[in-house]
Amino acid sequence: MDKYPCVVKLTGLRRQSAISPVIAELVLIAGVLALGTLVVVFASSSLGTFSGGFGLFIGQRSEQVQQVPVIETARFFVGPCPPAGTVSCVSVYVRNVGSVPLTISSIFIQNVTGGGPAVFSSQQFNLKVEPGAFVIANVTAVWQPGVTYRITLITDTGIKVVEHAKP
Repeated sequence: MDKYPCVVKLTGLRRQSAISPVIAELVLIAGVLALGTLVVVFASSSLGTFSGGFGLFIGQRSEQVQQVPVIETARFFVGPCPPAGTVSCVSVYVRNVGSVPLTISSIFIQNVTGGGPAVFSSQQFNLKVEPGAFVIANVTAVWQPGVTYRITLITDTGIKVVEHAKP
C-alpha cells in the first residue's frame, strides 16, 4: 500500500512554458490603450450630447484656468463709504494676475471669530477686471474691531477666492 492513497500520479504531461515577459508587457499596454481610447470616445460623445461637445468643455476650462483673481487687501471703513455713502463698508482690493479678463459676480463677508455677532453680508457685482489691473469693490457690512472676517469672492466662471482679514 501507498503511504498516501489519495495522491494521484500524473503521467504523460509535458512541461509547457509561459509567454515571455516582454510579450506580456506588450499585451498589457495594448489593453490599457484600448480602454483609454474607449474612455475618450465615451466622454466626448456624452459631453457632446449634454453640453455642446468635448472641445467646448475643454475651452471653457482653459479660460477659467487663465483667470487668476487675488484679494490683495481689505479695508474696513466707518462713515460715508463710496459710492452710496453707507454707514460702514469693507473695501476689497482685487487684482487679476491672470492672462484673460475676469468678471467679479459676488463678494461675501462673514464673521468667523467666535463670540461676536455672526455678520454675513453679500453683494452682487458685475465688475470686469482686465489682466494686470485691479478694482476696489465696496461691500456694505457692519463690522467690529478685533473680529476676523472671511472674504469670499466669486467670479462669473465660478472661481472662488477666500481671504481672511481683521479690522
